[in-house]
Amino acid sequence: MPARLVDGDALWTSSKLKKIQPIQFRLHYANWLPMAEANGAFEVDFDILRAKIYPVIDPGFTADNVRQVFNEFVRVGLLTWFVDNGKDYAYFVGIDKPGRLPSDKHLKRYKNLPPLPDESGMNPANSRIVPEGFGFGLDWSGMDRIGKEGSSAPLETYADKVTN
Repeated sequence: MPARLVDGDALWTSSKLKKIQPIQFRLHYANWLPMAEANGAFEVDFDILRAKIYPVIDPGFTADNVRQVFNEFVRVGLLTWFVDNGKDYAYFVGIDKPGRLPSDKHLKRYKNLPPLPDESGMNPANSRIVPEGFGFGLDWSGMDRIGKEGSSAPLETYADKVTN
């Protein structure tokens, strides 16, 4: 996990961070930033995120709690969620501003970096809320890898969630 400097002014004045509900989730963002690799992206696996971020700050935090925080970060535009070759990734929106990541020249030294979202940012995953059971053998459609229906909640868009 790479070391990250946090842009305090950007963090403290973020309009996106201000939209996060419940308010307690706002405190998690600074703890998630070190998950970004040198290019600003990271692989999404809620068990691994929980194991890396929460053992000290909140040992009782579950993978489902992590999913809820993740969904909220995606909803307000702090993270872009995308799928590449069947794996789920996220990218911290705005992390590419000068001084937040290694320079392009330095970036060439890194091997095996996660992919970046496509140019359009319109990957179908970007507009979705992660279903329960995501990361536990079910793909985003709620089907397991052999095509049988899983027991996870159906995938819903944020608009569906707000109107219900």
